[in-house]
Amino acid sequence: MRKLSGMALLAWVLVGCAGGGASVRQDQVWDARAASEAEQVMHHFHHAWDNMDMVAVEKAIADDGFLVTFEFTEQAEAVRLATKQELLAWLKKGFDDIKSRNASTVAIPQTKMECRATSNLAVCIEECDIIVQRPDGVREVTPHRGTSVLRKGQDGWKFTHWHVSESGSRRLVSRADTTGQGHGGH
Repeated sequence: MRKLSGMALLAWVLVGCAGGGASVRQDQVWDARAASEAEQVMHHFHHAWDNMDMVAVEKAIADDGFLVTFEFTEQAEAVRLATKQELLAWLKKGFDDIKSRNASTVAIPQTKMECRATSNLAVCIEECDIIVQRPDGVREVTPHRGTSVLRKGQDGWKFTHWHVSESGSRRLVSRADTTGQGHGGH
């Protein structure tokens, strides 16, 4: 085997390190593959939400490390939800209210969701219209902005926190009015 000079050896090492493909630079923080995984979990969660599937929603929330979130009542009073169980009870009450009105719900993205992630922590932001379709054909359209924090453990990506705020006034859209449509799906 031929012996390499010091400069040739250094060049060989640098080219080999640069072309490694799967290696991550020490100063690189974000992991695009992990962000994509978190985004897929977000989409799956949206479908569970749209279906008001409490079993899937519960499975999506971490049992460990839950951080307090806040919601507002119809009277604009802040409600502090300190545990996963409190959040689930709040969500079940909301879903039951929608179901009792024979209505359905869907979240329609206004912009593409964005996620940033490391190998085990993700932060995702999104803007969407939450639409409640009433049996009389009227849609209640409320714009929202949300931030979600997910962690990846042995049980996969799970939500540890989210916060969603109304970002505009609720408007009622009749069957004949086509505004509020055409935002795409998740």
